[in-house]
Amino acid sequence: MTPAWRDPDPRAFQASVLLEMARRLGRGDPPLPTDVIAAVVDELEGRVDGEAVTEAWALQGSEEGTPWESVRARALRG
Repeated sequence: MTPAWRDPDPRAFQASVLLEMARRLGRGDPPLPTDVIAAVVDELEGRVDGEAVTEAWALQGSEEGTPWESVRARALRG
């Protein structure tokens, strides 16, 4: 059964779950079921990782990366 506050937009769903959790904790009610929180955690981790990867690619730009072995070999040669 889908809770009434379940929104099809992932970010809206995440916000609504966190808001509902805050309301419940503020009233002293039991927290949300673990499966609901686990779904939000998975979605948030996926979003953070995706955004971090996108940002890393943007920072790198079009430059070729340097293989670590090449850096190490040059350092050892002096």
